[in-house]
Amino acid sequence: MNRIMAFIYYLFLSFLPAFVGGYITSKNIYPWYGTIKKPDFTPPDYAFSYVWSFIYFSLAISVFLASKKVKENNVNIMKIFYVYIFLNATWSCLFFGLHLIVGGLVLCIMMLVCLVAFIFNMGKISGTAAVLQLPHLAWVIFAFILNYIIYQLN
Repeated sequence: MNRIMAFIYYLFLSFLPAFVGGYITSKNIYPWYGTIKKPDFTPPDYAFSYVWSFIYFSLAISVFLASKKVKENNVNIMKIFYVYIFLNATWSCLFFGLHLIVGGLVLCIMMLVCLVAFIFNMGKISGTAAVLQLPHLAWVIFAFILNYIIYQLN
């Protein structure tokens, strides 16, 4: 696969949770999400799309950078990437689609474990690619805290 097509492929996969999540969220954010109790530090709704867009774009760049160096013994990075994309897309379905706050919380923990493993393994191949995921990790930690407090309040 040539490099441009590879980047487009990783870009599409990285944004896949946004396509799925955006659709599910748009159908369920109101009235349900608007009526549940949330902590005072909850960002405004529009902020999520900006942050996730940055995160998905940086994820595509990281995977693209690592893919140039991935050898047979490093296929775990790609497996972790695919699992993470699935978990990320599934979170919106559980939290917004099915209103399963606890399910979202459990999935958030799984996402954190997966993301830490991804960054750790990525760091062995490309330090730049790993560092690009630190804001992503910070945001998922924030999302976990937010999800947990929403669980406590409701």
